Amino acid sequence: MARIDEDGLHQLSLNLHPNEASGLLTVENDTLLEAHGWEFALWAVLDEGEIHDCIAIIGHRRGSILEEGWEINRLYAIPTGDGAKTEDAEAITRHDGWVYTLGSHFGSKSGPLQPKGRSSPASARPTSRTRPENRRSR
Repeated sequence: MARIDEDGLHQLSLNLHPNEASGLLTVENDTLLEAHGWEFALWAVLDEGEIHDCIAIIGHRRGSILEEGWEINRLYAIPTGDGAKTEDAEAITRHDGWVYTLGSHFGSKSGPLQPKGRSSPASARPTSRTRPENRRSR
């Protein structure tokens, strides 16, 4: 899953459909890291799919060498709201203890917007198998 390129950089091959990470964000939740036995992890938002199906977490097992010990898990979420399409995730960010994904719009910068279908901001309710990232104490 991971290797070192000729320039000395570590490369991680993502093997989770749709197989293209549009955005990465470090996990800052020590409880989540401890629960999985990871020394560090990244939230990943994957491109080309409904956003609630395209969020994953990539973790590196504590004590493993960098080329080994990688795990990837898909976030299980249930969409909420009016049922509008939430496709084409482009970025992921954190605010006030929550992780948010952002999708792209369709059309030119001068407008008008020409969506592929009805579009709205991504909104998903975590299932019992997931927990939102908690705010770190200051």
